[in-house]
Amino acid sequence: MKYQISIISPLLSLFLVISNSMVVLADETKVGNETLFNYDQQGFSVIASDLVEETTSDEDDSVVPTDPTNIIPSLTISYERTEFSDNQGDSNIYAVEGWIPLSNQDLLTIEAKLVNINLSSNADDIAQGDGLSFFDQSQAQSVDATNIGDTRLRYFHLIPVENGGIFRAWAPSLDTSIPTGSSDDGTGGDYWIIAPNAVLAFDFSESISAYTFFRYVQGFATGSEPDIFGINIEIPVSFALSEVTFLTLTLNFFHDFGRSDTTFLTGKLGVTQMLSDSIGATLEVNLPIAGESGIDYSIKPSLFFYL
Repeated sequence: MKYQISIISPLLSLFLVISNSMVVLADETKVGNETLFNYDQQGFSVIASDLVEETTSDEDDSVVPTDPTNIIPSLTISYERTEFSDNQGDSNIYAVEGWIPLSNQDLLTIEAKLVNINLSSNADDIAQGDGLSFFDQSQAQSVDATNIGDTRLRYFHLIPVENGGIFRAWAPSLDTSIPTGSSDDGTGGDYWIIAPNAVLAFDFSESISAYTFFRYVQGFATGSEPDIFGINIEIPVSFALSEVTFLTLTLNFFHDFGRSDTTFLTGKLGVTQMLSDSIGATLEVNLPIAGESGIDYSIKPSLFFYL
């Protein structure tokens, strides 16, 4: 069995203690009459470059860390820095995500986050990622806070495709976000979020694979705020540059039909390097392409282990 761990932060010791008692995934925040959405593409929407593949061949036990359809026990610890556009502020997210196989076709994931957010008084709607995570700025005031975020859970069931040509497998999935964060300081939110989705896996060659994610995102407000409902399409394409080096290019589209009426397209570049059979490192950079994503950039380094 293999475990995956990403370790990037000087606050790791404190965060691991916190994550033992609470799991956090979706970051939604309520601090003003504006709503700041940080759609986090990593936690719940599976970040392809943080995942691993173990072949079933007895002779070839190679690991490909760019396949999100594998069912492998793992643990990821990561850091993500985001700069919001128009000098609206920034966020630092320290995340722990565990992958728990329930069978050889069923997987449960749990992600916890420690969120540090700094917002200016002119903060506006900001969207980034899959729509499962929010920073809700509801007052015209600056914010500087660090706290636990919301809890994210995901379940998926892998269905291999026999004789499907390049179409190798698909996985129906259910993502959820639980409002365990604090809406008072801007690090959590007031939404229960449910996102049924599916991922399709395609192998074009031994070195090129693609995965398409289709998500419907529904957010139920716990207070007087309007509900959120939208669609997300995410397409990571993975290139094996060698047996130990992998490149991932990802396009991510999101439209919220509800509260924010936001549409955007972002692009992400990820590089994963295996340092040994059980240790690897990943660096991802996310940039806006079109629409109102509200970010200048985000960067996420990580270190992971397989056991």
